[in-house]
Amino acid sequence: MFNPETFPAALISAASFDGMSQKEAAELPSTWSAPDANMLWEAAWSVQQERRVDLGKG
Repeated sequence: MFNPETFPAALISAASFDGMSQKEAAELPSTWSAPDANMLWEAAWSVQQERRVDLGKG
C-alpha cells in the first residue's frame, strides 16, 4: 500500500528525465486537466514497471 497523497509526486519525480523535484511534480496535476494528469501518472507508472538491462561494460 502507498500514501495516495505523496506517492504520485514521488513516482512522477522518479520517472522524470530532467530532474523534476517532488515538489514540482506535486504541483503539476493541480494545473493540468484531469485527463492530462492521468496520462502523466500512467506514463510514470508504466516506466517504473519496465525491466531494465545493464548494457554497461562489465
